[in-house]
Amino acid sequence: MNNRVIVGLVQLSPAISPQQAVSSLPKNCFDVFALFCFTPTAVDGVGSVWSNECVEPKGRILAVDYGGKNIGLACCDELGLTIQPMPSLPNLGTAGFIKKLRSIADSLGIQEIVLGIPFKMDGTRGDAALRMEKLLEVLRAALEVPVVETDERLSTVEALEVWRGMNKKQQKKYRTVDSLAAAFILERRLKEM
Repeated sequence: MNNRVIVGLVQLSPAISPQQAVSSLPKNCFDVFALFCFTPTAVDGVGSVWSNECVEPKGRILAVDYGGKNIGLACCDELGLTIQPMPSLPNLGTAGFIKKLRSIADSLGIQEIVLGIPFKMDGTRGDAALRMEKLLEVLRAALEVPVVETDERLSTVEALEVWRGMNKKQQKKYRTVDSLAAAFILERRLKEM
């Protein structure tokens, strides 16, 4: 088996982040990717010393914004550097959702699923959060992929701001604002890791 491998060496500065370095690479041109980032630092005032930071593969993660009408989905790349909202699904019931989720997880090689839990603004669990926690337990029992929760407070508000700035063609691509909300949920999860 011949894998195409890219190894990148990037000097970080305030002007470039590891995410920007990776996003500048052509897509679908490699199977394995390693990025070694370094930041020049001064130690005891003596010149520059290079410290290495390594971007560890996290595996692909799928985020879910579960709504009564639509289910938003977003996934990240293997390194957890880029997030891609996916077309949302109509909510046709739990059984159909589990079947579709299993199919998506298998086809994309998902290592973890994140379900957004709508806590109240004061951090307590209301009725909506309790319903999502019940769904979380159902998903954990039905899927082989680990399923975790993440606080989704204000993710829909943030997503609506972005949605309103999109043109009709961009909006049609995602079908509903729910997948953008899932992208914000995934961003929070990646920051927690």
